[in-house]
Amino acid sequence: MKEETLLAIMEALNKYESVPIKIYPKNIIKDQLQTPIMGWDKILIAGERMYLVEAEHNITLENINNFADEIKEFKKLKKNDVSSEYHELLDKLMIEGIICGVNFPEEFRKMAKDRGLFSVYPGGGRYKVRIPYDLNLSNFEKCRNFFKN
Repeated sequence: MKEETLLAIMEALNKYESVPIKIYPKNIIKDQLQTPIMGWDKILIAGERMYLVEAEHNITLENINNFADEIKEFKKLKKNDVSSEYHELLDKLMIEGIICGVNFPEEFRKMAKDRGLFSVYPGGGRYKVRIPYDLNLSNFEKCRNFFKN
C-alpha cells in the first residue's frame, strides 16, 4: 500500500475520530496453532473502532464482494478461534472496511458503498476517501453504551 494512500485514509478518519488512530502491528490473523486464517493490507485501531484496509491496483466486483464477506466472517470469530494476541481485535464494537484502488471505476465505488465499504481512489491529484455513511460519533456513543448495558 502506498504511503500517500494511507496518509489520505488517516487524514479522513482523523476528522471523525476523537481518539488517535494507530496502525496495528500485525495484519495477518492466526488461529491457536498460528496458522493464518485472514489478512489485510493494514489494520487501523481507533478506540472501540477497527478499520480493515484492503488495497488492490485494479478493483473488481470480486474484490469488493470478497472483502465485504471477509469482514462478515471476521465479525463471527470468537476468542477461541484465534491466537490470544488477536483477542483485543475481537473486542472492538465497530468494524469498518476500507477498499483502495488505483483503478476504481465509478460503478464499483457505488457497489462498495452499497456493501458498506469506504472507498479510496485517485482524483484531483491526490487520493479521495469516500465514507458510505455519516460517521456520527454521537450515534457511535449510543451504540457503545447499548453494548455495555
